[in-house]
Amino acid sequence: MTTPDSSLVESAPANGSSAGDTRSDEPTNPYASRPNAPFGTDNRLLGILSLVGGLASIVFGQTIVLPIAAIVLGFIARRREPDSRTMATWGIVLGFLALFGWVAILIVSVAVAAPLFFISFF
Repeated sequence: MTTPDSSLVESAPANGSSAGDTRSDEPTNPYASRPNAPFGTDNRLLGILSLVGGLASIVFGQTIVLPIAAIVLGFIARRREPDSRTMATWGIVLGFLALFGWVAILIVSVAVAAPLFFISFF
């Protein structure tokens, strides 16, 4: 009769719980780093791009494409990257602010220019 290999024998945990039980009596630290994640793999790229796009659309303001890109990237980042939720939210807010600014400028421009355009024809 052969003895089983010791590496194949499953040992019981020391605290008396079953082998499949993953609960612990100790409270978990919500601020602890994730032990399974390798160093430097925080996915925050989309959130950072959304925030930078929102800031750039407020500061520079020469394009309507940049706020739309900041908004889209912000919503994608909020869904895919929970670590960059705050940056994505600010990118969305700043993108909408810049976009609504462009819409307001367009409405005011049309309201001011339309009467001048029609008066010149009569």
